[in-house]
Amino acid sequence: MHLTTLRLTLSRTRIFKSNCLQKFCCSYLSIIIFLLLLSASGIAQPLNNDCSKAIGINITNNGFDLGTFKSAESDLTKATMQSGEFSAPSFVTGGINKKTVWYKFSLPTTRAVRVSLSQPGKLIQAGNVGFAVFKTNECLPGKDDLSTKFTPIETFGWTQHPCVGKGDYLIQVSSNNNADGPIFITLDISDTTGAVYDKPKTAQKFGKVGSNRVTVSDFLVECQSIENAAEICLPNTSFKDFTKSSWHTFTTPDYFDYFSVWAGPQQTVYNAPRKVIGYRLYEGDVTTVGTSGLTQVGGCDSLVSGYYGFGRKMYGCGDLKFNKIYTIQLIYHKDYTENLRLVLAWDGTAATKGHNPITPFPTPNKIGTLTASAAGENHSYTDQLACNSRHSEHDCPVIMPVKGINTNSQKYNLSTFFSFTLKSTSTLQIWAYQNYCGPQLLVQVYKQSLTGDCDDLKPANLKASYIYNGTLPCLDPGDYVVQISGTDTLRNLNEFSSGSFNYTNNYPLCLKSNLGGTVYLGINAKTVNPTNKFSLSAEGKVDLINKVSGAMKPLKNRVTYNAAVDTFGCANTVLPAGTICNYGNDTSKVVYRTFVVEDSMALNFSNGTVPYSMLYKGDANALADAQNKFNFPQRIAGLQKWSNCIWYGSANQQACITPGTYTYAQFGGPNYIGTAVNASLTPSNYRTKHFTPATAQKLCSLWDSS
Repeated sequence: MHLTTLRLTLSRTRIFKSNCLQKFCCSYLSIIIFLLLLSASGIAQPLNNDCSKAIGINITNNGFDLGTFKSAESDLTKATMQSGEFSAPSFVTGGINKKTVWYKFSLPTTRAVRVSLSQPGKLIQAGNVGFAVFKTNECLPGKDDLSTKFTPIETFGWTQHPCVGKGDYLIQVSSNNNADGPIFITLDISDTTGAVYDKPKTAQKFGKVGSNRVTVSDFLVECQSIENAAEICLPNTSFKDFTKSSWHTFTTPDYFDYFSVWAGPQQTVYNAPRKVIGYRLYEGDVTTVGTSGLTQVGGCDSLVSGYYGFGRKMYGCGDLKFNKIYTIQLIYHKDYTENLRLVLAWDGTAATKGHNPITPFPTPNKIGTLTASAAGENHSYTDQLACNSRHSEHDCPVIMPVKGINTNSQKYNLSTFFSFTLKSTSTLQIWAYQNYCGPQLLVQVYKQSLTGDCDDLKPANLKASYIYNGTLPCLDPGDYVVQISGTDTLRNLNEFSSGSFNYTNNYPLCLKSNLGGTVYLGINAKTVNPTNKFSLSAEGKVDLINKVSGAMKPLKNRVTYNAAVDTFGCANTVLPAGTICNYGNDTSKVVYRTFVVEDSMALNFSNGTVPYSMLYKGDANALADAQNKFNFPQRIAGLQKWSNCIWYGSANQQACITPGTYTYAQFGGPNYIGTAVNASLTPSNYRTKHFTPATAQKLCSLWDSS
C-alpha cells in the first residue's frame, strides 16, 4: 500500500473512532441527565399535590375512636399550586400562597377537634407555611367552604373547636417558595364537646315525676354526639344523618292512666317547618346499667315537630309500668341546632271504684239512703274516670257500648256508677263535673236496683239523661242508679304550643279528655209532697174557709180570713172546665178553696205566691163528687167564672159577689213544686144610700134654682 494512502486511511480511522466516542458519550450523558431529571421529578411533586389526591387521615373504628391521629408526611420542596386554587386572605397577605398540599378526614358525629401542622425537623421557617380547613369533600373548595369552626393559621401550630359537626373536611397546607422540606398533620379528637345529657352515663335525671302532672326541661341541642353507629336510629334510611343524641331518665308515678313525651322548640314559631327527632324508649336506668342493660320499649320511632312546634309520643292504659325507671334517647339530625323543650306529662291518680254496675257494689259508690229535707240536703261524692272505666273493659253492651254513647257530639266511652235509695218523694238536682278537663260529663239516672248482671240495668228504667247538671222533680221512693260518662278522645296536636308547657305544675294537660280526671258528683235532695192537700184528688180534699164544727159558715163582714197554707205537690190535679189563664203547663196543679157568702158584698183577696188564680161561683167539691172527677186531666164542669185570671203578685184584688158558694182556685206548674201556697179573703158589706127608689136622694127644685 502506498505510504500516503496508508496515512490517509489511518487518519480517517482515528477521525471515525473519535466521532464514535463523542456520540457515545453524548448519548450516555443524555441518559444520565434524563434519569436524574426523572428522579428529581418524583421528589419534587408530592402525591397530594392536587386536592383530588388529598391524603386521608385514618380515624379508626369507622371514625368513632378518640385520641391522636397522624397523617403521612409530604415534602413541600417541589409542590405546586393548582390553577384556580383558593387561598385564605391571610395567606395572600403573608405571601404563603405559592404552593400547596392536601389532606382530608371525616367525622361521623360531633367531636372536639384540634388540627395541628408540624414538621419532623427544622428545615422550614415558621412564617413560610400555614394551613386552612374546609368543610367539604369537593375539589377545589372555595371561600364559602372555609370551616367556621377552624381559623386559618399562617404558621406551624394548631386550631381547635369543641363542637365540630359530622362531615367531610379538607386541609390545605400552603407555603411560599422558601418552604423546602417535609410536613405532617395531627388530629387530636375527644368527646368533650360540653353538650348536656350527651352520654348515657351523663343522662338527665328527671327523677320520679309523680309530684307534677307536667314536667318541663329546656336545653340546647348543638354539640351532642353519638358514641358509635349503633346509636343511629335506622341507619340505612333517612335517619342515617341523625348523628347527635341526648339521654334522659325518669321514674313513672305509682299510678297513672296515660303518659306522654313531648319535644319541640323552646319558642314556638307559627307554621314552622317540619322537623323530625328520632326517639327510643327503654326500660331501665342507662346511668347504672349502660346501654347493654336496657330493654327497648317498641321500635325506633320519631317525634315530628312543626306547625305549632311539638311532636309527642303517647302511652295509654298498660303501656308502661307503674313506679318504674325508663330511659329516653332523642336522636337529632346533624344540622339540628335549637333550644329544645322536653316535656313529660301524665294524668290519673287511682282506678275507678264504681266501674262495674253489679252487686256487690263498693261502699264508696254505694251511697245508701239519701237524706232529704224540705230545705234541701247537699251531698258530694268523688270517683275517677280511669282505665278500668273504659266500656271496652266490660261486657255491658246496652248501657256501656264499646263504641261509646253518642250524644252532645261526643262518644262517651268511660263510665262510673253510683247507687242510692230514696225513702220519700223528692226532687233531686244532680250535677257531675271534672276540674280542668272536658268535655262536660254525661249524667244518666235509672230507677231500679243493681243486680249481679250489668245487662239488667235497663234503658226502659231511665228517668233522665243530660249533660252536666239537671233537676229531677218528684222522684218516687225507691232505688236509683246514676251513670256518669266521659270520653278518652285524644286531643289534637294543634291545641298545644310551647306556651302550653312553660310551667312545671300539678295541673293536667287533659290530653285524653276525661281519662284520668276526678269526677265530682253533687246531689241536692229536697223532699216534696206527692200531691197538695187541697187538690180535690178525692171528695173533701178542699180548703173549707170559715169551717166551724165541720160545716162552712158564711163569711162575716169586714173579717179577714187567712186560708190554710198548702204546698204544691208533684201530681197534676183535676182542673176546672174552660179556659184556665191559657198558660199551658203552669196551670196543671190547683189548690181548691171554697167559701159561702149570704149577702152581696165586695171581696178583697190576694193570690199569695202562686203564679195565677181565678174566682169561680160554684162548689168545686160538690161538683167533682157529683161528676166523679178527681184526677188529671179530668175537668170539673159547672163552675162559673167570676173573675179574670189574676197574675202572680196581684195583691188586694176585688170582686163583687152575691149570695152563694164560691171556689177560689190557685194554679201552679212543675216549676212551683214544693212552693207554699197561701191566700187571704176579706168581705166588705158596702151599702149605697140611694140603692132603691124609696131611698132616692131628694135634689133641690130646678125651677127654684132658676
